[in-house]
Amino acid sequence: MDERNYWTRTFGRRVSRRSMLRGAGIAGVGLAGAALIGCGDDDDDDVAAPAPAAGGGGQAAPAATVDPDAPRAGGTIRYATITVAPHFSAWHPGADPSFINTFRRDNGYYDTLWDIRESNDPARIVQNILAETIEQVSETEVVVTMREAFFHDNPKSDSNAAVGARQITAEDVVARIEFLQDTDNNGAASSNSFLATELASVEAIDDLTIRYVTNRPAAFFFEENEGVRIRGYELPREMLDVETLKNHAPIGTGPYMYDGGQQGSSEKALRNPNYWNGDLPYIERKEVTLVPDAAAQEAAFRAGQIDVLGFQDVRQANSISEDLSDRITHVTYPSTSGMAMMLNIRRDPWKDQRAREAFHRAINVQRIIDVVYFGDGERSWYFNPAATTRFPLGYDNVDQYVGYDPQKAAQLLAASDYDGRKLNLMLPVEAQTWVDGGRLVGEDLNEIGFNTENDPQPRNIYLGRAGNKSRDDLTASSDFDITMTVFLAYHHTTSTTRSFWNNASLDDPVIDGLVDRIVTTVDAEARAELSHEFETELAKRATNMVPLLTVNSHIGWYNHVRNVDFEVSRSGTTGYQVGMWLDT
Repeated sequence: MDERNYWTRTFGRRVSRRSMLRGAGIAGVGLAGAALIGCGDDDDDDVAAPAPAAGGGGQAAPAATVDPDAPRAGGTIRYATITVAPHFSAWHPGADPSFINTFRRDNGYYDTLWDIRESNDPARIVQNILAETIEQVSETEVVVTMREAFFHDNPKSDSNAAVGARQITAEDVVARIEFLQDTDNNGAASSNSFLATELASVEAIDDLTIRYVTNRPAAFFFEENEGVRIRGYELPREMLDVETLKNHAPIGTGPYMYDGGQQGSSEKALRNPNYWNGDLPYIERKEVTLVPDAAAQEAAFRAGQIDVLGFQDVRQANSISEDLSDRITHVTYPSTSGMAMMLNIRRDPWKDQRAREAFHRAINVQRIIDVVYFGDGERSWYFNPAATTRFPLGYDNVDQYVGYDPQKAAQLLAASDYDGRKLNLMLPVEAQTWVDGGRLVGEDLNEIGFNTENDPQPRNIYLGRAGNKSRDDLTASSDFDITMTVFLAYHHTTSTTRSFWNNASLDDPVIDGLVDRIVTTVDAEARAELSHEFETELAKRATNMVPLLTVNSHIGWYNHVRNVDFEVSRSGTTGYQVGMWLDT
């Protein structure tokens, strides 16, 4: 991800070094005892079996007892989006921001070898999909054996004749990775460095077995954003051409096939009759329609014309939930966004830990949550609650080091090297909540003795001033004193990050050492302990990246949509959701 896209952030994900089992992720065996372990269908534990057929024999069958919770086949699930997709490719620029591409990729036209659950349990992070077994042979070698699956037989794609509905093989997976590694393929994997720097080799051992070798132990191997799963939507190697990917209707092994539509207006998907996963999916059709206005989307949801709606905020969520009463389920979950602040470590007074701690302790975060976000958020620390695979420590565990205490903040500031000079608090003018929150922050800082002045700036100026002036010159200073930022990742805290937010590093050898250990620790349980130590040490040092709060996201589902797995996806709209069914 380009770090300049500061309004959105997707956190990377990771798993243990241990072998992954059916639907549960990681087996309880270490490296020394790692062995290839057979797995069956991933959803067996999550999805109830269909009700048995009633009656039989030469006499009238007794009346069947219908289990209201038994999944039933059929029906159409309907979504809406306000964004458009400029082409069919799941990989090239224009694919990421659009919900219609989520519709295509997640529980759509493609399968991935595995998926990542949004679970706090290290033993449930990885969910096998096309992968029958995953074996961590060593800290630098992973072997994946695929299940038998076939590409769509779909005459609505111009690639159908070339593919011929054949079986997917390990060669297809290797070809996809090599395509993504080729920098001439129009930026297909431009946001991921793992394939270029961490993956030493990938090879097809036989038709269904792939061996991956990394240059060093890779903690994030299984993740999409920082690992080998980047753009991991498996498709036939016959389609590995930029123009084909963009212009031919998708072909994959996924639970649904492309069934027509108008680019930029609507799209329909039909259940794959030859899907490898038994009788799944249950739902017969999926549809997504462009509804270019939030008010029109709300009206469509209230009228029952679409089955799910992402609410804009808690006020809309509560209003619709009250009006539709028991017809819908309102789901609340922590978002990956929120509010954090950056102190420019290259400038005084932020080189002085006492000034940094005074900053942390001066801010009444609960006031920001109540005033700006209508109480719909929570105090966060370095990894917020949505970053489940970063094993967030939680703010309560660091309150003793950075908790709100304006009296102590004033004492610390008075004892620091701060000379009273005016400090510029730069804010992105397009983000109104950040501007409003920044105003409250400025008031709190001035109350304990800082001399701050709020400075709202357009996004282009904000980015130009906030970013590191030279990624090669690690001492270069950006042109701000204080600014708003997104939640950041491990690598931003290291002395050699060379990132847009190079100012986030304390240049501290203890922090550098912890990050080095984290990124090479492939066991999730051990990595969780290291991550908690990392977050604690940042608090003890009054990190210059100052996390404030996490806001909540809200979504509404009609209750006739059943068996949505909110651990696979906290919103329910992404992830491997082939077990959903409609109770109409």
